[in-house]
Amino acid sequence: MNTLYQGLSLLTAFSFLYYGIACLTSGAMKAEFERFGVEKLRVVVGVLEVMGGIGLLAGFVVPILGLMAATGICLLMFIVVIQRIQQSDTLFQMAQAGCFAFVSLWLAVYGYLQL
Repeated sequence: MNTLYQGLSLLTAFSFLYYGIACLTSGAMKAEFERFGVEKLRVVVGVLEVMGGIGLLAGFVVPILGLMAATGICLLMFIVVIQRIQQSDTLFQMAQAGCFAFVSLWLAVYGYLQL
């Protein structure tokens, strides 16, 4: 594995562990899900984010797990971007999800090519 792949995997993993836990515990995140009208999905999304972070970390030992986690995070973040477009959010508000979508897409493609 190269340094860029490892660094982005770690950054993404710890980010999703943080955001997943925040999704499960934070009042601000609860308010965001209510704003989107998907408050019933908050716990599911939080668990998926935590699992994605753990999966990326596990990918250092079992590469296929990292590939699956990166693919799942990519899909999740593209859905978030679509949801933000539907909410008429600004590009700035979409930037974080968009960046994570493309980073995780790169991680998935790179990880696949390394198998």
